[in-house]
Amino acid sequence: MSYLYIVILVSGYVTFAHSVTNRMSNCIISITCGALLWEIHQAFIPEMYFDWKDMVATLMAFTALMLIQHYKPVGNSVHSSVAIGKG
Repeated sequence: MSYLYIVILVSGYVTFAHSVTNRMSNCIISITCGALLWEIHQAFIPEMYFDWKDMVATLMAFTALMLIQHYKPVGNSVHSSVAIGKG
């Protein structure tokens, strides 16, 4: 579930924000840090359960999203570059 948490939040950010070109990496890092802090926070509350697998899943989602952002940055689509090249 932690993996999906990061992916869904970042996907929502990309969907609803229009100027994400330079801020996308910061968004991924911020959401990941929030998720990791929540997991650590659960270790200190007796009613909650700390699961190290959630930490691993969050870090896997972070890695996947950073790789996607590195190889196919948001805002760089084939259609926009073709339209600019023809103009």
